[in-house]
Amino acid sequence: MSRALVSLLRKIQALELAEKVLLPVIAQTLPCWFSQGRSLIPTLKNWEVPCEIMRILSTLQDGHTELNVGNRTVDFHKVPLSMYFFEDKLYVLAVHEGYEELIGATVKKIGNRPIEEVFEQLSQRMSRDNEIEYLHAGPGYLIITELLACMGVSNDHEAATFTFQKINGETETVEFKGLDYSSYYEGNWRNYYSYKDLDQCLYMTNRDKRYWYE
Repeated sequence: MSRALVSLLRKIQALELAEKVLLPVIAQTLPCWFSQGRSLIPTLKNWEVPCEIMRILSTLQDGHTELNVGNRTVDFHKVPLSMYFFEDKLYVLAVHEGYEELIGATVKKIGNRPIEEVFEQLSQRMSRDNEIEYLHAGPGYLIITELLACMGVSNDHEAATFTFQKINGETETVEFKGLDYSSYYEGNWRNYYSYKDLDQCLYMTNRDKRYWYE
């Protein structure tokens, strides 16, 4: 894995006409990237290398130049949550069976850090074109245990602790073990409608029709 980081740094450093293809301020930092990366490599564990590549690529300030550490090939672990931002709060949309009481809860902390602080840290590692992409894709990164460990949010690269405020107002802290890619996606997912055994929400009733309305 460390050889992959060396190769990436060399390719970035060797870019021809870097002043023209990159923002000038970024092109000027290329020598610094290479120097810091080479000194950092011997200290990294294998699971830390993809996180460092992700961080380096994010400094190019281009949403299409990224390493998605949630991809199957990276083989990282995820906690059994699906989350999304609504206004200024991060909500739990779906969970694996056994965590149904967390559906609809807001995330208050990851580890001992407020969620606002964790998101600010993520912004320094996430490739994006604008702030909307950050809000849209960011929650998917915050369930990756290795990334949380690299950010110093978790002490275990295969586990993470979340604190929630549930719908009833109660606060609950849960330690999750990270799941591999297949276990995460193939788990028994529950959302509000399946948990409460309700009819499907209106916007999903005619998924085979485009531009339908009532």
